[in-house]
Amino acid sequence: MTRKDLPHGYDGWQALDPTPQETNKGLRSIGPVPLNAVKQGHLYYPHDTNQLFTSVNSFTTFWTCLEEFGVYRNMTMAQQDDVKGQSVFTKQPGKGEPEDITNLYRHPKGSKDYKMTMQTANELGIQAVEERNDKQIHDVIITIETPSDVVVAEDFDITITMHNTSSEERNVHAKLLVFACFYTGVTKARCKEELLAVNLKPSETSSSVVHMAASDYMMQLADHSCLKIYLVGTLEETKTKLIAQSDMCLARPQLEITLKNTEGLKADEIFFAVFHFMNPVSMALTNCKLSVDGCGAEAVKSVDLPDIEPFQNLKTKMKLRLIKGGHQTLIAGFTCDQINNVTGYIELDIERLV
Repeated sequence: MTRKDLPHGYDGWQALDPTPQETNKGLRSIGPVPLNAVKQGHLYYPHDTNQLFTSVNSFTTFWTCLEEFGVYRNMTMAQQDDVKGQSVFTKQPGKGEPEDITNLYRHPKGSKDYKMTMQTANELGIQAVEERNDKQIHDVIITIETPSDVVVAEDFDITITMHNTSSEERNVHAKLLVFACFYTGVTKARCKEELLAVNLKPSETSSSVVHMAASDYMMQLADHSCLKIYLVGTLEETKTKLIAQSDMCLARPQLEITLKNTEGLKADEIFFAVFHFMNPVSMALTNCKLSVDGCGAEAVKSVDLPDIEPFQNLKTKMKLRLIKGGHQTLIAGFTCDQINNVTGYIELDIERLV
């Protein structure tokens, strides 16, 4: 859109969010924000540029609370800049595939332009990454790795790698915590807890594997099947606190859609869609519902389905009608007490009425 209220160079793509997670000046709204202002760190242009800038350039600080002589104080444990704002995606025009548009919001991290942007933002009031005030020596680097293709109801392994960068031996005593969380990152329930004790020789790298069974998390999953993983520990020799975090989202099972009687289909004519779903878990799925919608659909259709026994298939047929012609997308959603937000879609061409 054109921004006649701003100087030249800030037309084009604008970002708007009427329902952000946080308020800004008492209002729960963002935008319109010129993306070029966000990318260059020009935080003084309206509206809410500073809030969107921090969303795509933020870092996460982990704190611990210590008591000294009856007084509690916060101490920084670690800071990570790869937890939030990793990427920005949108849907490709005319396709069901994602498109990475991070480059519209931010220069590549570590580049000269990115450093200049951060310097500009810091001069305008965005607080730079603080130096740790705990004076601790962090000479053990921890990374948490999880597979990227885990489907709900599958077992998987969590790999914790520790690298001793010092010239001395280090003993790590740590606890792995796995939480089910909402899409906002707010934790819902603890799924797993396991203690780890690792001895590291000078410059040694060691990996530990923790097995995560489906039964550990299935009944705890929230809206988008996300898990949040923490490793919290202490170095025995230096008493330094260690922490690492990783997030993962489990893929949903497939909801397959096939169409019948669609050849030469015209708008406002009846056709049939067949929906196929297999229960991937070792428990019955209860309170099952199927809903179907689409641009030009007559109305959202929702039907109650019978319980699906473990590893059994469900196949159901639905009568549909699209009142709008052209290239259309039919979207179906399946939900039950055990698994949320299973979706499927199919595209079809409808002849327009003359």
